[in-house]
Amino acid sequence: MSSSMPSAGIPYHRLTHHISRRRVLLTLLAVLIGTLVAPVPVALIMERLPPDGLPVLGAYSELVLSFAAIACILPTTLLIVRYGERRKIGTLSSVTGRLRWWWLALCLAIAGACIILALCLGTLTAVIAAAGTDTGPSEPRTSTWIGIGPYLTILNYTLTFLVGQVAAEEYVTRGVILQAVGRFFHSPWPAISIQAVIFTALHGIGGGWWGTLGVLTIGVTLGWLTVRTGGLEAALGYHLAQNGLIAVVAVAAGATDSTTNATAAPWPLAVGMAATVTTYALATSLAARALGITAPRHTSHSPDHLSTPTAAGGAPLGPEAASTTNTDASQRYADH
Repeated sequence: MSSSMPSAGIPYHRLTHHISRRRVLLTLLAVLIGTLVAPVPVALIMERLPPDGLPVLGAYSELVLSFAAIACILPTTLLIVRYGERRKIGTLSSVTGRLRWWWLALCLAIAGACIILALCLGTLTAVIAAAGTDTGPSEPRTSTWIGIGPYLTILNYTLTFLVGQVAAEEYVTRGVILQAVGRFFHSPWPAISIQAVIFTALHGIGGGWWGTLGVLTIGVTLGWLTVRTGGLEAALGYHLAQNGLIAVVAVAAGATDSTTNATAAPWPLAVGMAATVTTYALATSLAARALGITAPRHTSHSPDHLSTPTAAGGAPLGPEAASTTNTDASQRYADH
């Protein structure tokens, strides 16, 4: 089966412009159905868990399996795109047709620094606020520490499936949905907005206005970063850092509830979430510009007028130059 590839110089949200609208819509529908069907086998296992959980995971079984259930969506999505749209799945990763691992690693480091800084500031604020309040003698707390050996074992399983969970959410929302909607609009903002709404809905409806707005802000910001940098690496980096740090703390604290979601966050936490992702977006955007991943603004608005870039004399440019042109176009559409 031949693979369909977009022309060079096309921004990320328009990478399906060469595929028929009917095929794009059918693939999107199949992916959305897949997000409902793929987790079912693991969900059935969760319903039949013994009271003490699985032998290795114990009370953390439901939490770990909830990540595994979502992770099952990833291979389903990639297969549907590969055979439904007859294109290389690398075009879901970035405009270069592959995942840029070095850029993902850098984004992960930037996100980790932003989130840790936010946690430190939040903790300091809480301590200062508590210091001025006399609540009387506090009751002794029961330790939830399970020991370093069991902790590392459970954390290993948790983080392994968490990577799949994060990747599944990103490839479905910032990948398939953003590119499918982008097939119908030159501007990236309809695609960014729609994927952000679906991303928020997937995290639960009815949790609370502040938490919902916080998650929506994350969805919009990561969608904008995806178009601006021409790939999923920036969104993956932030999502992995956020969920990973939460998992490290949750397992240590004995938090085993798999039903907790960010849309139920109170307003101070929601504001902190929005501020943190905004800070990350600014830092990542500056890093991308400094490294040449993004480019100065251009005035062209129609990706359909873009063709394979050529050097002087009309000779086609090589793959690396074509990749640079792709990221230039991504910058162009993110800025407008």
